[in-house]
Amino acid sequence: MDINEFFGTKKDAQPAGQRPVAASASLTVAPLLYGLEKSSGAYRLIVDNPAACSRRLKEGEVHLALIPSIDYAQGKGSWLIVPDLCVAHSGASKSICLFFNENVSRLRTVALNKNTPSEEILLKILLNERYQSLPEFIYTESDPQKMLSAADAALMVGDAALGFQNTNPHYIDLTEEWYDFTGLPFVASLWCGNELLLNLRDVERLRASFAFGQEQMQSICENWAKSHPLAVSDCLDVLNKKVYYTLKEEEQEGLKEYFRYAFYLGFTDHIPDLHFWQEP
Repeated sequence: MDINEFFGTKKDAQPAGQRPVAASASLTVAPLLYGLEKSSGAYRLIVDNPAACSRRLKEGEVHLALIPSIDYAQGKGSWLIVPDLCVAHSGASKSICLFFNENVSRLRTVALNKNTPSEEILLKILLNERYQSLPEFIYTESDPQKMLSAADAALMVGDAALGFQNTNPHYIDLTEEWYDFTGLPFVASLWCGNELLLNLRDVERLRASFAFGQEQMQSICENWAKSHPLAVSDCLDVLNKKVYYTLKEEEQEGLKEYFRYAFYLGFTDHIPDLHFWQEP
């Protein structure tokens, strides 16, 4: 697939005509973004942390963003979900984990990072409902060693979680816990867009970007391993077995269940309906 040909852009296209799109950079989202990164002219990809991507969408800096799923529930903006695509886990993910120093049943403090709100709410749901635990939560910088020095346990997400497992085997895989608890997948991220600006071409390009990424899994993992403490085989294992990207009926049910618990425990003030972009 020639991604520029599909996008209707030229390799020497100028930045002036590009539409800004926000997403975070991590191994688990890399296949979704690969086509956007390799194409020219259609979009200007802004890489930021997940919480900041939601803020950029809310404030109108971008018309399209890959956002934490909880921000869709908490957001008051007029957002539509891009159909068919998401970041989801059914069972163990290896990338959303609670690391701890001692017995997880005796947690008094848990270190968090403000940039991963969906995973933070997932952790709080599971601690409340599965472990009947109400520890104190402390926001710290996202350094694994410092987090575990400051608290009894630490929530780590994405590349931080994947890398830290090599040195600390004491952890709970939270998406595995969620699946055991509900029998449903956990949807971590959604492509969302401004309802007045999101269009068919955007949706087609996001789908094409992911299709291109699927074809290039080996290249994605080889490039990722060069700059991260993970072997190519470990990266391939994560992308082929621990994460997937379809937003079908089961994923939607998992998302709704997650929103119900978030509302029940007071993390949101309503249970949102899922509003998808639809072709006119």
